[in-house]
Amino acid sequence: MTTAPLPDDDLDTPDTGGPVYLYAVTRAPARAPRDETGEPLAGVADAAVRVVASDRIAALVSPVDPRHLEMVGQRPQEAELAWLEHVARTHNAVVESAFRETTVLPMRIATVHPAEESVRAFLRESADAIHAELARLDGLVEVGVKAYRTAPAAAAGTDAEPSGNPPVAAPRPDSPGRAYLEARRARRRARADADRDAAALVRSVREAAAPHAVDQRAHRLQTGELAAGPGENIANDAWLVPRAALLELHAAVTVLADPAAGRHVEVTGPWAPYSFVRPVTADAG
Repeated sequence: MTTAPLPDDDLDTPDTGGPVYLYAVTRAPARAPRDETGEPLAGVADAAVRVVASDRIAALVSPVDPRHLEMVGQRPQEAELAWLEHVARTHNAVVESAFRETTVLPMRIATVHPAEESVRAFLRESADAIHAELARLDGLVEVGVKAYRTAPAAAAGTDAEPSGNPPVAAPRPDSPGRAYLEARRARRRARADADRDAAALVRSVREAAAPHAVDQRAHRLQTGELAAGPGENIANDAWLVPRAALLELHAAVTVLADPAAGRHVEVTGPWAPYSFVRPVTADAG
C-alpha cells in the first residue's frame, strides 16, 4: 500500500501544548484520518487528530484534557465503562482509518505523552525500531479466527444441562438410585466426548490456518458479556496473514464448520496488526 498525495493542512504543524493521546505510528508523510466519506475523523473526546512528524516517521495524536486522565477510576461504574468504550472505539477508528492507506503500528490504548515534543523525541529515539517494524509488517494484516461449540441440532428437545452441556439420557424409573448414578456416568462420558470433539476442532482450525499465515497468537477465550458468538468459545486466535492469502485462509477454516454437529467457525478482519506489533514505545504516560 502507498499513501495518497497529501494536502498541505495534513502535514506536521506546530505543537499546541499540553498532553496528547498517541494512536499509531506510520511512515511520513501521513494524513490526518478521514472517515469513509472523507470528513475529518474526531479523536478521543471529539478532539481533532493531527500528524506529528520526525524525519520519515509520523504519529497520529490528539490533545487530551488532563481532567479526563485524572478521573479514570473515579467515575461511577456505568460512566466509567461508557468512557472506556468510547476510548477503545475511537482509538480503533483512528488506527483503521490510517491502516486503509498504509502500514501502521497501533499503539496501546490510552498511550499519552505529556506534549507533542515528547512524541517527536519518541519518534527520533525509536526510529530504527519503528522502521524495522514497519518493514516487517508491510503487506500483512491481522485476522481473527474463533471457534465455538454448541449442542448438536439433533439433540434439540432432549434433556440437556445448562451452559451447552451434552444431553443426558432420561433416568429409568425402575431404580432411582441406579438411574441417578448411570445418568452421572453418562453425563461425564458425554462431556468427555464433547471436550475431545472441541479439541479436535481447535486443532483442525489451527492446522488449516497455519499454511496461509506467518504468525499466530492465542488470545484468552471470550466469556460473559464478551462471548457474543454462537455457543461456547473454544478458540480465540489472531493470525498475521499476507493480504494475498486472506481468501485462502478464510476458505480453509470455514469449511471445518458444521453447525448441525455444534461446530462453528468465525473469521473477522482484516485489521491492523494489533496483536503482532513488537514493543517500540519509549517512556509515555
